[in-house]
Amino acid sequence: MAFLITSAAAADPFYLYARMYYRMFPQEPGTSGTDPIRVNSSVTTLSADLWTLQGVLYSMWGVSRWQNDRDDLDILLVCHGAFNTDTRRIEGLHLPLTNQTDVLTRGAVLERMEYLLKDPSRILDDDLVTKLERDDPLGRYARLPPGTFKALFDNFLNLRRHRLNRVEIRGCELGDNPDVLGCLGRCMGCKFISAPDGDQGYGQLPWRFSPRMDPDKQVATHPGSRKLQDANSSSFLVFQMIPFPPPSHQQTWNAWTNHQDLAWFADQFLMRGSLYPRTPVAPKTFPICVQRNVNAPRTSFFFPAEPDYANHIVQVGPLDWTDATGGVHPAKDLGGPNDFER
Repeated sequence: MAFLITSAAAADPFYLYARMYYRMFPQEPGTSGTDPIRVNSSVTTLSADLWTLQGVLYSMWGVSRWQNDRDDLDILLVCHGAFNTDTRRIEGLHLPLTNQTDVLTRGAVLERMEYLLKDPSRILDDDLVTKLERDDPLGRYARLPPGTFKALFDNFLNLRRHRLNRVEIRGCELGDNPDVLGCLGRCMGCKFISAPDGDQGYGQLPWRFSPRMDPDKQVATHPGSRKLQDANSSSFLVFQMIPFPPPSHQQTWNAWTNHQDLAWFADQFLMRGSLYPRTPVAPKTFPICVQRNVNAPRTSFFFPAEPDYANHIVQVGPLDWTDATGGVHPAKDLGGPNDFER
């Protein structure tokens, strides 16, 4: 059972639709070969001042205590990735470290935190901590405000004591950077951590009823379309994905169907046994989740119940953070001053 943690930000529909989606479809595929994760109906939503790495760590710790330190506790964290325009890679989470800084949760910061966590006595060395916060060896990212590492340290240490099972992150392309993903997992002290290597999208599916539509012609005339066929009837849905221009990961969708009952689509492509309403006429819009392979044509997108969705979730683990390599490695610095939300 996974507990969902995400932002309460009303201005970002990504988070709103994610919450709506998991209420109706309370399951998330794990990486290929693992069992799907049931999502608990209890959702932790963090306000803007708490939507920080520090706030997320505290929430994870709170859930673990509430669940009496179960050894099978999973966390589902829905969060945007942080993109660097120099390296053209997702290199962390678009999550400020604390509410006292705009610096994001990036690989360079996590490496330094892991160095401190490997020998907890290091946090008592004020000169060392100040050096880690102020050093800017490559001149590529903002220095951390004094006290940032100490503010995070206890949160990481407390969470590590509870030894989470899995942390499933759903946000764009973090799985394409397993070094950062693994470093975050070791800092958290979880056994496994995963994220997709493509774009993760949540939204509403607006569909149009067109009983005489020719699906092949519709696909041919609408770039980025796929025909989705009901396995047990002649019902179909043509789904079109329209990605926003790079570097954005955002996308919009269109859909056309020849039948007004879309329960088959919900069962076959999203989740069998979901809370999707079983009525003769489908809701005019309902929440969906879709993943896009950014290294393939626009038609390369998958829904959660399709095998390719799980195939594009990258898992790192089992993690043995007690043996993690310590040290600060500026050559691996993945951050930059030009991070922006994806």
